[in-house]
Amino acid sequence: MHEFAAGLLGALLHPQPRCALVVGYGTGGAVRALAAAGCKRIAATDDEPAWLHYVAAGNTGELAPAVRTLAALSPRGALRGARDLGGGPCDVVIGAASPLARGGHADVLTRPAYEELQGALAPGGVAVLCLDADDFDANDLESVAAAFAGTFPGGLAWAADDKLVLVGRRDVPCEIDGERWESMLAGGSLRDAAGRLGPGGLASGLVHLPAPAEAVDARSRPSVAPRAGRLGWEVASRRLRRSATGARAWLAALPPDVASLYRPGPVNGDMSEPPPGERWGRELESSWHQAGRDVSSPEVQELLARQPRELSWWALTPLLTPSRAEEALAEAERWRAMQPDSTTLADRVAALAIGMLPASEEHRAQLRALHAAHDMGRPIQSDFADAMERQGAPAEAAEWLRAHLDVMPADSQQPGSRARLAALWMKAGPPTDERRAQAYAWLRADPVTYKSAKHFRLLLETRPADATDGPDEADERRALAALQRKEARSNIERAQRTWSLGKLDEALDAARRAT
Repeated sequence: MHEFAAGLLGALLHPQPRCALVVGYGTGGAVRALAAAGCKRIAATDDEPAWLHYVAAGNTGELAPAVRTLAALSPRGALRGARDLGGGPCDVVIGAASPLARGGHADVLTRPAYEELQGALAPGGVAVLCLDADDFDANDLESVAAAFAGTFPGGLAWAADDKLVLVGRRDVPCEIDGERWESMLAGGSLRDAAGRLGPGGLASGLVHLPAPAEAVDARSRPSVAPRAGRLGWEVASRRLRRSATGARAWLAALPPDVASLYRPGPVNGDMSEPPPGERWGRELESSWHQAGRDVSSPEVQELLARQPRELSWWALTPLLTPSRAEEALAEAERWRAMQPDSTTLADRVAALAIGMLPASEEHRAQLRALHAAHDMGRPIQSDFADAMERQGAPAEAAEWLRAHLDVMPADSQQPGSRARLAALWMKAGPPTDERRAQAYAWLRADPVTYKSAKHFRLLLETRPADATDGPDEADERRALAALQRKEARSNIERAQRTWSLGKLDEALDAARRAT
């Protein structure tokens, strides 16, 4: 939904948007919102225009006539292409920053990059940056927010869940004209788009973005990192909801004597209401461990001793490797004996460890005992199914996962669960027409299918010959080829960054097969 919010903010904060640019994977919502607002010319870019076209069309029809796709390999190339297409600077530029973070390039989101973005805007133009907080560590998020606020004074931030949208205008502050907003959102497709943002709509998540005394970058100037941290927290603390990842990132930046004063709320970020003690202790301990601090030091242990806490997940995860699976299994048994009333964490570790051990009937029996000890509606059932598949019993794993999803409400199911079930289902027996039809229905119902080449390929393999739902087979095969090329390029870049020659050879082979 933050993509819809980005498109609406870009359209509503500019008096008369004529030309807009949308950059980055997963920006179909922003394209549709701008088109609904009547933007005359929209340039949208992704690594593969065919894939963007497929996603932004929502599998229901063609893009709006105002939209033109650009093939650009970098944001700078997209800016140049949009200028050529629109005959001048853009009134609105919307960028998705999370793909950069997931690709290991969050360090490009600095003051010079924002100044270049500002220069590409027409006077009074609107810059919008979409962030997924879970894709950034604490330093990166602080740097991004601080650099943006320093480049676009008087900006705004819109936040919901773990999504964050930063908005700024060239040379002028962002001012909300309430009457204009109400009139524009009063009817038509804009009202429908705003309605997707939930109760309170767009305005409920908007706050003014505080600018630091000077532009700071926590990476290049460690001396001002605390100021950048305060700025990042001022934005994050005003979210309607905050994720556990955001809580850990913020706690990791605090010294123990300061961290002990705060109790971040488990859902709504309300600093006045402390969460359960065990939640606080677990998050605090985990955050310090992730920050590289010595959690065994006397001062940390003294602080943690004052907080009741559950078992520490980070203490067991280093054991979850094939060479230490037996050790992890023994440690899980020890933790289960220590706290028999709370065995979920120990059982999950045990299941993951068993999945790494050689397949045997003894290990499968252990998994069946763990599976029977938990309600089918618990998320841990998904871990049991994964482990059973690794133990060479895909049919039983498929039945477990299917029973789990049958009792889970649709809005509580993890994205990708149906696609995983379809893959297990096809492994569990001969590929009969009935089995293929059932797998196809699950794949069609899971949005992750269209983001993974593996699942997309399975969709085409199970598609009935007389299927009439969705785009035709030729369109789907073109979209699959585009996604395969995207994944191949991503794998090549990842192998190059890690200096892994073996992975690079594998990635190059995959790229050759995708072309």
